[in-house]
Amino acid sequence: MENQEITKQFDIDREQIGNFFKTHAFKIPDFQRDYDWESENSTFLDDLETAFKTKGGTEEYYIGTVISHKDDRGFHQIIDGQQRITSLFILIAAYWIHITKNGAPKKKQKGVEAYLEKVDTEEFKLTAEEMDDDVFVLSTTDPNGEQWIKELMKKCKVPTESVNQFNDKHQKALKKAVSFFNNQEDAELIYRFLLKNVIITHVKALNFRQAYIVFERMNDRGKELTVPDKIKYILMSKHTSDITTFRQYSDAINKKWRLVSDVFNDEAKFTTYLIHYFVAFLTDFNWPDKGEEAVTWFKNYWNNEKREASDLLDDMYEKALLYEGYKNARDNSTPPGENEALKYKRSYFSSSITQHLPLLLASSELDPDEFDTVANYVLKLCFLMQVTRKSWQSIRAQKKHSITSFVQDVRKKDMKALEKNMIGLYRKICYQEGFSSTICAKDFFADNKRNDLRKFTILKVEELITNESGGLFIFQDEDKSEPEEKQKNAKRTPKPKTSSERITLEHIIAKNTEAKAIMKSVPPGWTEEKIKEFIGRFGNYVALGYNLNNKLSDKPTRDKVEPYKEQGLSTTARLMFKDNISTPTDGSNAETRVIEKYQYEVINLSFVEGFDEDDQPIFSEDWEKYFDKEKKKYIGPEGEELVGYFLEKQIAKREHIMLLVLQDWLGLNGKGQVRKSESEDDEIVMVFDKSLFKHPQDDLYGLSKQ
Repeated sequence: MENQEITKQFDIDREQIGNFFKTHAFKIPDFQRDYDWESENSTFLDDLETAFKTKGGTEEYYIGTVISHKDDRGFHQIIDGQQRITSLFILIAAYWIHITKNGAPKKKQKGVEAYLEKVDTEEFKLTAEEMDDDVFVLSTTDPNGEQWIKELMKKCKVPTESVNQFNDKHQKALKKAVSFFNNQEDAELIYRFLLKNVIITHVKALNFRQAYIVFERMNDRGKELTVPDKIKYILMSKHTSDITTFRQYSDAINKKWRLVSDVFNDEAKFTTYLIHYFVAFLTDFNWPDKGEEAVTWFKNYWNNEKREASDLLDDMYEKALLYEGYKNARDNSTPPGENEALKYKRSYFSSSITQHLPLLLASSELDPDEFDTVANYVLKLCFLMQVTRKSWQSIRAQKKHSITSFVQDVRKKDMKALEKNMIGLYRKICYQEGFSSTICAKDFFADNKRNDLRKFTILKVEELITNESGGLFIFQDEDKSEPEEKQKNAKRTPKPKTSSERITLEHIIAKNTEAKAIMKSVPPGWTEEKIKEFIGRFGNYVALGYNLNNKLSDKPTRDKVEPYKEQGLSTTARLMFKDNISTPTDGSNAETRVIEKYQYEVINLSFVEGFDEDDQPIFSEDWEKYFDKEKKKYIGPEGEELVGYFLEKQIAKREHIMLLVLQDWLGLNGKGQVRKSESEDDEIVMVFDKSLFKHPQDDLYGLSKQ
């Protein structure tokens, strides 16, 4: 019934390609997408040849639908099918080149030209609207198209001079089509098959508005428009049906649309941006899962929207520039600067993580301090998601504790609600995914695939402890951009002040288990396998300056204690061992206060006090009773100098301390309600944050403090 109704309102003809081009002249509106031979015709020539051979040149070969409306100059403005029409036009032009080069009579050449040129004019049957000038163009953005095709017709060869990137595409397309005919024994028969047997459905509407309506309703068998294409059509669909004013309108809108699309230069990335923009500024809890859902949603939105398309596009362009900055983990402040949290994000977290971008986009309208707050929330969330391997999809569009709910808080500028909901999500992730048990697992950081996460975790703890204890930790960015990007950013972003050497990660128990010196320095009874098991533990890493790290690389743990004390870059290294603490213990300075805040229990290396009946070592931390005042050394019961070892207990103690630091950083110092699982029907329980950050070996080693 729908098609019958359309038939009454529109002329619908099944036309031979020959008649189609001979009796009509076409315009490609400026709002149409650029022509792309490869995507449109990767198999078209093969299909044409196959249809000719299998159908014996007698049956129809149907190739789809073209939708147009006739303007006041007699041109059919193409609403849908410009890719298909352009491809057919190229084929006819290619056949003209083929016969001309092979010395075909002028009459035969003129016969082919009748499908390419209007009678008694120099205008071509296929032209484009380009700043009110009639220009034959295979790409609607090619200003040299007219010169290109006229040179082709005069010289019977593809022009090589003044070729831009668009004409280069055209040359490849035309050369392929010419080669197709040159390689055919039955080139003329295939050409006639193309004109007479290839059938197209031509829907001729009365005006643009009606053409757009039928475009929406009909199922086109050709290449579908992209999601951005469809959204652009929707933007234009509100305009009057008057073609004269529409031409002016479409030109202005298309220019602004190109500004936005050119920011991305990639269809998939542009589509993602459009969805993220909708989520950040236009929708409530409606996050489209797919591009087509975004099209459907935007159509409903735009039908009820009072804003002008040009105003929306101005904002979309402004936000697109910000968006690209956030994707590269850079703020876009004026003068140019960089947010500390985003620097960490760029250095240590994958650039493929994009689900948080709507939140940063929405936050672009906050003041700088509030934006910094949101950026830190995002960094913490990226950290938790990476550690627990929780899916971003799972928190994208829930009613509570989701990206979309955070966006709503930002739009309302309710920072207290945002903080509460963010901490609620952190707590939920830590509870449901087992944060502390995951990060303290023996093999979690042993995998080099987590090198970035490992480094971020240790450096963040280092930063927090250093700054809390009265020191100054300066993060040195590890930019993963391409060289050109680095150069570009270096020009616009002042380099931050940095330490004289970069901070690196040091293994307390040395990583090189093959070195004999290492095997001699580890606790008695430890096998190479056990060493490998523990060197990747969270608590076996400490931040050190590069030079010192390189110097201490393979040294036994007992030989590292004094250098840890002397080096100036790492507070955690200096505070790690009791002998390195020389500050008052009454809380009279920042350093001792931070020790108390984080329960930063100093670590004593263990020594072998004896052996049990199974010849297993008995370890002790009671060094004082073995101190020899004359020798100023620790002498064991057998007269030997005691050797200190870093054991499982000490590793767990460092992890316990670091968990407390991370707990404080995440703002999880209270309690709250969480669901046992993602299911809305599951039980709600009260969770104490302290329990979430309980070390898995607390009970074994008695690490918890009451």
